[in-house]
Amino acid sequence: MNLAKSSLEARSKRENLFHGDEKVRPVNILVADRYPVVRAGLRRIIEARPTWKLVAEFGDGAEALRNVLDTRPDVAILGRRLTGLNAVLATSKIRDLAPDTKVLIFATGATEADVRDALNAGAHGYIRKADGIQQLVSAIQALLHHKPFLSETVSLLLPESKSSRAANNGILTGRERMVLQLLAEGQRSKEIAYDLAISLRTVETHRANMMRKLNMSCMAEMVRFAVRNHIVDP
Repeated sequence: MNLAKSSLEARSKRENLFHGDEKVRPVNILVADRYPVVRAGLRRIIEARPTWKLVAEFGDGAEALRNVLDTRPDVAILGRRLTGLNAVLATSKIRDLAPDTKVLIFATGATEADVRDALNAGAHGYIRKADGIQQLVSAIQALLHHKPFLSETVSLLLPESKSSRAANNGILTGRERMVLQLLAEGQRSKEIAYDLAISLRTVETHRANMMRKLNMSCMAEMVRFAVRNHIVDP
């Protein structure tokens, strides 16, 4: 069930990019990973899909960041250990410079702290390279449809909240669930305020109230909670 129809209508007016399950225009993807063999593998996967286009690839995080303004990719796939600029800092800067770009972290390994740091910086998805090609394709498709994506192996790194049944028990109000859905989908507070026709202060108040009610301290926990409780589809 979509909990934010008014938001989706506003988003449709701003973007109007999708038609059915595929984009009308090509999906532009930027890749940044320090290992040439990984970039080559990603290139083959992307080029195998007729509606996906690799617009740039880099081994250096700083170079990738400079290119984001020129290419405005729909999705940026970042290796966790980039040279020049680490993935967390690159994610934060990409979100500031190109807020419509969805960031997917593509990591060799991952710890709970790694995932938390990436999601708190604004990453929309996180998968491990060992998760396989289908998980990568699913992650990109999810991000293009404004849905967060954590592979199962990554999701297991984040501990279950003590409040895991809170939403179903009615602790969150309808408006709070709506705001949570949009936050988990990667929207910034200013975008949510615009879409829902409320003030930025009201959005921040909802966010603070939800974190207090759910006993959460970071965005990573909220994303996992939203997925686990079907506030957004995985």
